[in-house]
Amino acid sequence: MKIFITWGSGDGPTEKAAFDAALFNAGIANYNLIPLSSVIPDNSEICVGKIDWNQKQHGYKLYVVLSYRIETRKDKESWSGVG
Repeated sequence: MKIFITWGSGDGPTEKAAFDAALFNAGIANYNLIPLSSVIPDNSEICVGKIDWNQKQHGYKLYVVLSYRIETRKDKESWSGVG
């Protein structure tokens, strides 16, 4: 099984718009995200790097281990990660 690690950030007039921009920046916009725990199956191949699946399949399922943080104050940063 290939497991892709990607990342993105975004901003927008609303939290939802910013989150959508971050998903687009990560290359995984337009999917139905299905969150999973972070258990990695044996014999998995980890692929690190930006991907671009934005224009592939709209509305399809995408299983994800998702970490995010929202910051609403101007000129502040927010970080999150999966370890």
